[in-house]
Amino acid sequence: MPDISNNQTNWKAKLLAFLHDPPHKPFRIAGNENQRASALIACGLDVEEMRQWQKQPDWTAAAADRLIFPDPAASNVHTDWRDENLAFIHPLAGTRLEPRYLPSTADVAEDWVNCTMKGIADAGHSHQANFIRIWRLWRDHAADLERHEVLAYLVADTRVPDHTLWQHNSIVSALETCTTAANNERHIDAAFLLFQIGPVQDFIAQARKTQDLWSGSYLLSFLIAQGMLAIADEVGPDVIVYPLLRGIPLADWHWKQTGWLHDGDALHTHPNELLIPSLPNRFLAVLPRTRAVELAELAAHKIRGVWKNIHTAVRQWLDQQIRAEYGDRFNGWDVLWDEQLSVFPQIDYVVHNWKDTETALREAAAGQPPLHDLWPVHPLHLAELWAKDMIPPEHRDPRCYKHVRRRTDDRWHYSLLDDGGNPLLPKARPLIDNPGFAWPLHYATADWFFAAKKLMRRFNRWHGYPRPKDALDGRTEVIGPEGNVAEFWDALRTHPVLGEKEKQEDRAERHFVGRQSYGALTIVKRLWTRASLSNQNDVPQPFFDFDAATCIRKNFRSVIEIASGKKETWDETDEQLRLLPEEAYYAVLCFDGDEMGKWVSGAKAPPLLGQLSSEARHYFDQHWRPEIASELKANQVRRLLTPAYHAALSEALNHFALYCVRPVIQRFGGQLIYCGGDDVLAMLPAASALACAEALYWTFRGQLPDTADVDEVLNSPALDVLAGRNGLFEFLPKGEPDTLRGGFVRIAEPLQNQPRWPFIVPGPRATASVGIAVGHVRSPMQDTIQAARDAEQQAKKHYGRDAFCLRILKRSGEALEIGGHWRDTDPQLADPAKPNQTEEHRLSITRRHPRLVLIESLITHLATPITSGVSGRLPYQLGQLLRPLGLDAILPPLARVLRAETHHVLQRQAENLREHNEQAFIRLQNQTDKFLESLARSPNTRVRDYLNPFLAAAWLAKHPGCAHTSTETKPSTAEVHNA
Repeated sequence: MPDISNNQTNWKAKLLAFLHDPPHKPFRIAGNENQRASALIACGLDVEEMRQWQKQPDWTAAAADRLIFPDPAASNVHTDWRDENLAFIHPLAGTRLEPRYLPSTADVAEDWVNCTMKGIADAGHSHQANFIRIWRLWRDHAADLERHEVLAYLVADTRVPDHTLWQHNSIVSALETCTTAANNERHIDAAFLLFQIGPVQDFIAQARKTQDLWSGSYLLSFLIAQGMLAIADEVGPDVIVYPLLRGIPLADWHWKQTGWLHDGDALHTHPNELLIPSLPNRFLAVLPRTRAVELAELAAHKIRGVWKNIHTAVRQWLDQQIRAEYGDRFNGWDVLWDEQLSVFPQIDYVVHNWKDTETALREAAAGQPPLHDLWPVHPLHLAELWAKDMIPPEHRDPRCYKHVRRRTDDRWHYSLLDDGGNPLLPKARPLIDNPGFAWPLHYATADWFFAAKKLMRRFNRWHGYPRPKDALDGRTEVIGPEGNVAEFWDALRTHPVLGEKEKQEDRAERHFVGRQSYGALTIVKRLWTRASLSNQNDVPQPFFDFDAATCIRKNFRSVIEIASGKKETWDETDEQLRLLPEEAYYAVLCFDGDEMGKWVSGAKAPPLLGQLSSEARHYFDQHWRPEIASELKANQVRRLLTPAYHAALSEALNHFALYCVRPVIQRFGGQLIYCGGDDVLAMLPAASALACAEALYWTFRGQLPDTADVDEVLNSPALDVLAGRNGLFEFLPKGEPDTLRGGFVRIAEPLQNQPRWPFIVPGPRATASVGIAVGHVRSPMQDTIQAARDAEQQAKKHYGRDAFCLRILKRSGEALEIGGHWRDTDPQLADPAKPNQTEEHRLSITRRHPRLVLIESLITHLATPITSGVSGRLPYQLGQLLRPLGLDAILPPLARVLRAETHHVLQRQAENLREHNEQAFIRLQNQTDKFLESLARSPNTRVRDYLNPFLAAAWLAKHPGCAHTSTETKPSTAEVHNA
């Protein structure tokens, strides 16, 4: 295997660091060092080399990942993982996953883990090769068998079983990269790198057709991947804290091309996986302080170099096509090319050097950096108080504080020290000198500096030219030779490959059809898949070994197909759109996790007590002192921001993006455009969009709602896709109604190389908001996308997050909006036996809001009025009766009137349903009553809030678009990979 690393990286030390704790350690904590031999031998290492490895990275990672615990021997706080049923606690949600199958003994567990090392490491390989392979493959291979699912969640500390040894060992090896030696002592000298490229939303939205949307999204994802991988090649993928690179398709492809990974390694390198834009535009890395700026510049240089290669390949390919048909007729067509492309992408980064812990704590107390929580109630300050003032002195573990140690009689003896290096006085507060303890402050400071730097970014002056402007961005000038621009674009549109002739040619790729003209950046977005990524004869150095352009062209659903069901080319020209019926509408869906900045910063971390084992929880509760902690009780203390928390959040978002989003959208007949973790952009048939959004919402939380009966699941498109006879997923752990449950997803029928074990998603403490805009196919796509983004902001700001907003933009210019929460969390519905309802209880409520139940029921009935027995006039007759009351009138005082009028309309317009299926009629009537009751509980609701869902359902039932994929038959593995 090749060794392409910079020799500044000690890959042997990184490998020892990753192997320092055997993954099966929690089954046998005492003497676990003896369990490492087989893994070490497989890597060409031995036990003596492990004994020589110095443990500062391990101690730093432990301080970063865990609360400071008392000395186990002195406090008698021990946790046997088997007594906890080998439970793993969701790091973001606090739910408990207990494995279905348990190893009978510790020896069996050890055999399970060690057997999976075969075929991964090889003593004959370089240390770098073995490190990459073990870091990427060992966890996945270990947990791949159904009975070995527990191996995916081997805990790093049985006292706080919410992070795994796989995660802990990864951060240990990352910190090993950051060690330096001074005075015969090793210490951690680290820095955080926050790195971002852009622009994002405007760049993606500048699109004429579906391909443009995907292409812009994928280009950003592709470029940020190259920056992360440049750093990973130098110092290892473990240093990328967020997003986690393990399992990312572009990373797997890269390591396969460099020789680290092979086809038989169960990689995510199928074209359908590789072509999903699944990475955010920002990453966080922990790096050696002395190399942090160098590595940041390396990433920036790599991104700029890849970008130059891309637009150079596009330029050469386009020039080749032009000259093949027109010779030298359009010389100088690219005169503005370099100037226009030099401003993209925008790259920003900041490097923050870690400070010693006590300095960081003092600065935080003084207000730097600004924190989401005030310092007196910040989780890190509470952790400091716990470690220094609440753990009894006789229970302190000296390894967690500033100390000196000496070895006598084959034993280590520890003495605590003060700031001057003298023995600590009996009643003095101990000092914490482990830099890992201040991980949350290091991150908060880096984020603060980054925000300040972006505000101060300099912009180059834009030089304008007297030319027509790009049809999509409205700013840059269109490309073409001076004085001959219009003729140049006419020639492109009639080019046998680039455009469309009167007689369709077999070789026509139809990149430029219609009447629009573009600048260089739009041209690159349109052509880079064909000219740079695709393995075709006229592409000298393709990035992939398959034809990416043809793959996208064949498998993408165009707006035309989504809106009408017609399988056409995806040119989406004005001429094609004019041939569609007037009723041709489609929906744009924008899904966004709520307050993700707070999640990344740790401000949304779960309560600490719920993350502890029973013994550790009892000890913490017993020794917690509210009087010195701003009167906060033990159950009000949150879990700290840790590297394992960052890894878990990244994995949860990766899993949602890679394994959940596309199958759900495909079931509803839609087309995924972008999926960067919590951020999703998709196009869907109009009538299916809201159901698809709800299905994504419950999958994001990893749970099913509480339902009244089985009929509700069968009659709900959203729930049927998730949990019906051909449901996509199983959500774990299960539990009673209104309990915090879920957060883990098992794929019902996993495809090749997909996880067979339950994987984490953000979980039931996370929420998401969705904006949906339904627009006509002839309206500018950019306008519909912007309307969806505006609707998403409306869901967050007006409806209070954890909500949706759907806007119907009718061809006539009239607009109709509905929106509200996904769940019915009204405090008046709280359990009377629990008078002090907490935020935790609100999050645990999983009742679907009656608005959603009513809308999907109305759409179903009104779509087929003859067979359902419900007249399509029902919503409009109800509107005639309610409008005299005033649509902006306050609803609660009129609730009884609205109920009576609704029942009257149902008796008349659903008479056939009542006669032939009285049970269904009663169900529909109850659904209207429950929806009205939910609105009447709020003093600010208006009559239009009640009427609009009826009108929206009627309109959507008449403009369904292409019917969503049937859930009666599940596609085969081959069909899914080819779809």
